[in-house]
Amino acid sequence: MLTNAVKFQGDGATVTGFMQQPLFEQEMTEGRWYSAAEATSGAHVAVIAKNLARTSGAGVGDTVTLQTATGPATFKVIGITSSQWNNGVNFYLPLQTLKTVLNTDTVNGYFVAMTNADHAAIDRTTTQLEDRLTANGYAVGTMVKYSSQEQNVKANQRISSAISVLGLLVVAISMVGLINAITMSVLERTREIGVLRCIVARARDIRRIFAAEGIAVSLGGWLLGIPIGYALARMFIWLLLKIVKLEFAFTFPPMNLLIALGGTIVLALVIMRIPLRRAVHFKPGEAIRYA
Repeated sequence: MLTNAVKFQGDGATVTGFMQQPLFEQEMTEGRWYSAAEATSGAHVAVIAKNLARTSGAGVGDTVTLQTATGPATFKVIGITSSQWNNGVNFYLPLQTLKTVLNTDTVNGYFVAMTNADHAAIDRTTTQLEDRLTANGYAVGTMVKYSSQEQNVKANQRISSAISVLGLLVVAISMVGLINAITMSVLERTREIGVLRCIVARARDIRRIFAAEGIAVSLGGWLLGIPIGYALARMFIWLLLKIVKLEFAFTFPPMNLLIALGGTIVLALVIMRIPLRRAVHFKPGEAIRYA
């Protein structure tokens, strides 16, 4: 492959030339990848990254002009890809086209695929390639896909763990607030509890009254939290796109709503055991005289 820096609409971008079928994951969202005929003939066609297409307004069928090291060059956009290669600000051209535009016969990068999935074998092959290229005077920088994937997974796990900890803190604070609310409700209604016990209300009847109140408060928090959480997630994705120029897939599985609902009710019932125990252990006479 051949990669070079370019200017597009006054901003920096990159352009990469590949063979017609590169060892490269090419997920198209619109249009198509260039054909074998276009690749061999040096056609001035380009596939543009989705992020770059969105920020520049370029679409399939449009003509774009890139400022290259050898001067301006014009291309027709034939496809848009969701690839995040080079931070999602990349143009993909046929390799022969880019060579002609840059007036060069060389390349500055290679993709190597192995049929062996053993990581040790991959590392040995990588080392051999690095040694041979270095011995021939090439400046070598390699990226091993499995290693990069592992690093990405670990980074994502750290982010997820941080978000989970923050979420647990929010839940803990909410549960403390729920305990305080139910406890105050019990204290403020102590006389009413005494009256109910005097007219033969059972402990489970008292428990049901306050449990229903606590669950109603919890459900209200759930109903309020879902749209707020959805909006905050959307805003976070939008900020990443605007500031970092990276697009992340937004997922909001409906099953998570049910899981959150079930977890809210269970936690509320567990947390409310302490104030409910106080409510059902009042003696009727003492409760009525409570000031």
